[in-house]
Amino acid sequence: MTVLIPNLFQKYGGAAAIGAIVREFSSALLSAPALRRQFEQLSTTDIVKLNLELVSFALGHPAARENGGKAMPGYAQLRLTSQTYEEIIRVLRMTLLRHGFESRDATIAINVLDMHANALLGVRLSRQVTSPFAGVDRRRFPRNADAQWPPPAGT
Repeated sequence: MTVLIPNLFQKYGGAAAIGAIVREFSSALLSAPALRRQFEQLSTTDIVKLNLELVSFALGHPAARENGGKAMPGYAQLRLTSQTYEEIIRVLRMTLLRHGFESRDATIAINVLDMHANALLGVRLSRQVTSPFAGVDRRRFPRNADAQWPPPAGT
């Protein structure tokens, strides 16, 4: 028997929960002094749409994954610098944590964005991310349905 592990989108409440996250994230971006100028030429509706696409992709929403690695045109047009991208990621992480995400899950979402930052957002990062699961304790998930974790005492 295979146990399916839900993606982060499903794990944290689907579309209803993501809507609240995107609204708070968009508001936080507009109130951050370092980012305000980056988004000043966009309407609030456009910013929310951009962030819905970004957050959905990071959390593994199936429709966002169908994009096939194509650029997110809205964010690509913003011509983000690596410093601006890092500030956006900092705001996203804080928003996810405020909405009850485990630190490990917020890290996974951010690592997904880091891995695709150049292709999707047009941002070149100086650091390399090797896996969206970097830093995740994989021992928590059994490799097959018969395995037990943690292993019984004395083994």
